[in-house]
Amino acid sequence: MSIAIRIFFIAFLIVPMIFPNTVYSKNANAEEPIEVTGEGSHFLELDTVMIPVFNVNGKTGFIALNVTAEVSTDDELDMLRENMPKVRDAFIRVIYRGVKEKAIIDSQGNLDIVTVKDYLLGASNYVMKDKIVKDILLRDITQQTF
Repeated sequence: MSIAIRIFFIAFLIVPMIFPNTVYSKNANAEEPIEVTGEGSHFLELDTVMIPVFNVNGKTGFIALNVTAEVSTDDELDMLRENMPKVRDAFIRVIYRGVKEKAIIDSQGNLDIVTVKDYLLGASNYVMKDKIVKDILLRDITQQTF
C-alpha cells in the first residue's frame, strides 16, 4: 500500500476527532440542523460535509464544508429539511466532480469560493425542483492535502 493511501486512511480516522459533527463521526445525526429565523429569511445549518479528494495537482486530501442554506418561508424551510439527505448527496457529488474536473480549483490548488457557492446553490435548487434556496452561506471551509 502506498504512503499516500496510508496517510489518507489515517486522516479519516483522525478527522472525526477534529470535526465531531461530520458524516464519519458516530454522533453525526445526534443533533438536528440548527434553524435561525430572521425577518424574511430562514436559515438551515447543515452538518459538516466531507469530500475526499484524490490526486489534485498530485496531492490527496479532503475538503470539509460548513454550509447554511437560506430560504424565504417556513414551508420552504420544512421542504428543505425533509430533503436534506438528497441535498447533502448533491453537494458531495458536485464538489467531488468540480474538484475532479478542476472547475472549482484555481491555479494554486485552492478552492474558488464563488464557484463553490454557485455549485452548491445550483445543486440544492436542482434537488428541490423549485428555486427555493435563495443563498448558500459558507461558515467554514477546510481544505487539507497530504
